[in-house]
Amino acid sequence: MDFAPYDLRRLFATELVNNGLPIHIGAALLGHLDIRTARGYVAVFDEDVISHYQQFLARRRAERPTTEYRECTRAEWTDFQDHFDRRRVELGSCGRP
Repeated sequence: MDFAPYDLRRLFATELVNNGLPIHIGAALLGHLDIRTARGYVAVFDEDVISHYQQFLARRRAERPTTEYRECTRAEWTDFQDHFDRRRVELGSCGRP
């Protein structure tokens, strides 16, 4: 059986994500700027990606003090959403992230 370097990258990426590493961190390790590029290397379904990411967040939050986590206010959430609406207008259709 012959392996090319990119076959090994695919195996590495799949192992990372299937063992619980969030895909955005795996993408950074592989040198990808776009998470969709990394997803092309990983043999998983969307449900698996979401599940692993949620598990990562749950573990991360369990390690931090509960006082750091609170529900955001309606005004904070509106400001958060407005920021991205303004950003889309500012960037236009140039395709930058």
